[in-house]
Amino acid sequence: MKIELALEFVSKDKKFLRSLYYTLLPDNIDFPEGLEVDLFNNQNGKFTIILSSEGHFETLLSTLNELLENVEVSTTTLSEVIVNA
Repeated sequence: MKIELALEFVSKDKKFLRSLYYTLLPDNIDFPEGLEVDLFNNQNGKFTIILSSEGHFETLLSTLNELLENVEVSTTTLSEVIVNA
């Protein structure tokens, strides 16, 4: 069974979304077999992460957890940079 999750981040600040995309991009390589993560910076105020897995539900959840932690750290850091710029 294939499981697919899509996370969509929406903001009027396209530079912020682009920065978030490039911040997360290097972390998303070398996944276990059967697990895919795709990132899309849609240039229209949306940044999308799509995770899919062929039957490895626990691995998918673990990867989702890690991605959300990275998103939290990245958004906090980027927000601080914007405020202090």
